[in-house]
Amino acid sequence: MTKISEALTHGLTIRESANDGSDFTNPEADYRRLFLGEDGQLHVKSAAGTVTAIGGIVATDAIWAAKGDLVVGTANDTAAVLTAGTNGKVLTAASGEATGLKWDTAGSGLTHSYVGYNTVGASKEAWGGKSIATKITLATDGLLASIGFHIDQAADNVYNTMIPNVWADDTNAIGVVIFTTAGGVGGAYYGGPVGTYPARWTTYPCGLWLPAGDYWIGAGYGPSCNIYYDTSGSDRTLAWSAGTSTADGARWTQTDTTKKYSIRGSIIR
Repeated sequence: MTKISEALTHGLTIRESANDGSDFTNPEADYRRLFLGEDGQLHVKSAAGTVTAIGGIVATDAIWAAKGDLVVGTANDTAAVLTAGTNGKVLTAASGEATGLKWDTAGSGLTHSYVGYNTVGASKEAWGGKSIATKITLATDGLLASIGFHIDQAADNVYNTMIPNVWADDTNAIGVVIFTTAGGVGGAYYGGPVGTYPARWTTYPCGLWLPAGDYWIGAGYGPSCNIYYDTSGSDRTLAWSAGTSTADGARWTQTDTTKKYSIRGSIIR
């Protein structure tokens, strides 16, 4: 007989026995008989003749029922099987579920939306030398990625300058400028080597982080294009006026309109 101390050096040979423990008599009360079954798992047999498997190969455990099954702890020393989700689903913590996990639709982490008037107006007018602005409201903080305008140009006037701006709101009026592309930024031009500039959304990058609140977005500096609008709004225009005052905005005249210009801001959150 091999001693356990010798088995540590030389190995221990165990004979396989029937899984039901029929090769062994029942042990005395308060004892268990340990044996290796023909299934390769260790078993114990009680004094009452009850046989219980106490180990085995994870890959062939009976708990697995389908491809993608996961074993998840549900409480202390307790586990359950979580079946695989459908294609494209991701595993998400969910305290209300029995396993504390669930399969859910994957999220991008970012959302995109437009503010302003993301509609092509039914009418159009010459932009001229004025600035045109529409008020926007952000319910939560967000990145103003760009400002767009639906414009066209019939005249053969290539590479016109347009200066998109973001203004603070001053009690429903256009306030101080907080972003501008003035100063020779190349993205503030439109046009090309063509006789006309067809109607389209023309977008200028911004990249301005805005806390929740009210703002005005628009552009100016005398573009010779046409801008589209509907007669259902209260957008404002800014026109340069003569004067010598250096007070903020003193040289600009604001005018209310009944128009909703096709001006939109692209917000990423």
